[in-house]
Amino acid sequence: MRNCWGCGKPFESEKTEYRCPPCQEKFEKGVAKYNKKVDDGKVKPYFWIGGAAYKPYLTVILLFVNSVIMILMYLDGYTHDPLETAFKYGAQYTDSILYYGEWWRLASSWFVHFGIRHFAMNMLALWIIGSTVEGELGSIKFAAAYILSGLGGSLATLYFGSDFAVSAGASGAICGIFGFAYMYAHVRRTYIGTLDSRALMIWIIISQAYGFIMPNIGWIAHLGGLITGGLFGFIIAKTRKGDFK
Repeated sequence: MRNCWGCGKPFESEKTEYRCPPCQEKFEKGVAKYNKKVDDGKVKPYFWIGGAAYKPYLTVILLFVNSVIMILMYLDGYTHDPLETAFKYGAQYTDSILYYGEWWRLASSWFVHFGIRHFAMNMLALWIIGSTVEGELGSIKFAAAYILSGLGGSLATLYFGSDFAVSAGASGAICGIFGFAYMYAHVRRTYIGTLDSRALMIWIIISQAYGFIMPNIGWIAHLGGLITGGLFGFIIAKTRKGDFK
């Protein structure tokens, strides 16, 4: 016995099938309908994400902006004074927000990174999950999930993190995108690109474990972004109409 990915009900099968016969038939019709859109030119394949309904414009823009800021920070003395340079370019610091009213740091900190490794890992993760989610669900949903998750991570750091830590990075928003994709795929019992809910859960476990194990990693932001993105994904999955894509 296994649970159907379509209706969630248990069914018997000797094969490695994930859907009961009625849901499998419904799914195949959806696939055929989607493939027809590809043949008609309504859905075009792009080399960076395969076949997708939307181009990931926003993901590319985010990668570009983060890259520009990283370059400017190094040109502006990051190597000699990392914390001061990061703070200058918008890193989050509790006193600056609560006592000086610099609330814009809750968002600007998403574009600031501590070193090349921090930057490269976040951008790789953003490319993988960002282009996939935006390519499947569109820029508007991706933008909403990214912004809400980023704010969730920043606010969690503000109220539950250290008052003396300078924090920055896109990881809170990125973890939120993983949470958003997981909840959407799980509730709708569908794929986000080529990723199902189980594959997405593996990514989530890895990212959260990394935040807990490695020193000087903002696990609070990771968790805050993940929860916020997951809640938003649940809402979108429950309110969106249509059986396929």
